Amino acid sequence: LKALVKPFSIVEVGCVVGRLMPTPEQGRKEVNREAKFFLNFTQWLKRLENKATMPVGGSGALFAIRSGLTVTLPQHANDDLLRPLNVVLQGYRIVYANDAIASESIIQTHKDSFRQKVRIAERSIYSLKLCRHLLNPFRYGLFSLQVLTKLLLRRLVFPVTVILLLSGLGLLLSTPDWIIAILLLPWISIIVLAGIYTMLIRFSDQSNHPVMIIAGACYYYMGSVIGAFIGIVKGISGSKTVS
Repeated sequence: LKALVKPFSIVEVGCVVGRLMPTPEQGRKEVNREAKFFLNFTQWLKRLENKATMPVGGSGALFAIRSGLTVTLPQHANDDLLRPLNVVLQGYRIVYANDAIASESIIQTHKDSFRQKVRIAERSIYSLKLCRHLLNPFRYGLFSLQVLTKLLLRRLVFPVTVILLLSGLGLLLSTPDWIIAILLLPWISIIVLAGIYTMLIRFSDQSNHPVMIIAGACYYYMGSVIGAFIGIVKGISGSKTVS
């Protein structure tokens, strides 16, 4: 708590977000491992955002806002995203406090993880509509690009990958070239390994086997990018998941 409130000694700071650490629960070890890696990755991104300008949003388990800067949000809004962004709209800064640490339980099943990705992406689009003024680069500079990238562009990985993959395969069939084949190999490998994992997990519980670890990571990645894209589509269409 001391580390969380310390940055408020600077007048320009209106929101401080802390670092979230995973606390795996009992359940499928492979899901816990992949979710733990993803959580650590998102915290690493927050540190990079803080170095560039400031973090885009916070972690629901640990963030603080200067008294008087809180606003009433719609029920469907992503609270830990929109509250910090509203602080920026009021002329204050968001700061990442690496020494302010909280722990969060890990999602235990792939199904739960997929639903989480869809829900977060859907609410992010809704939140982006509410704070669209932050997309003005003439006023917010690089932070505008960070907001656009985090809330929208990074969740378009799946359709862009499909388009590039199909285009690459078409080009390879019409003009065989080893360079094109090498460029396509990583993406095809991820898809194949994810498919293999869906079959292996039904017949094997050896979650620590190297093949299972790699295939499980590919499966988790594909579920994440597909879930994020579905959430974007639902958000744009006006869908509102309350729970």
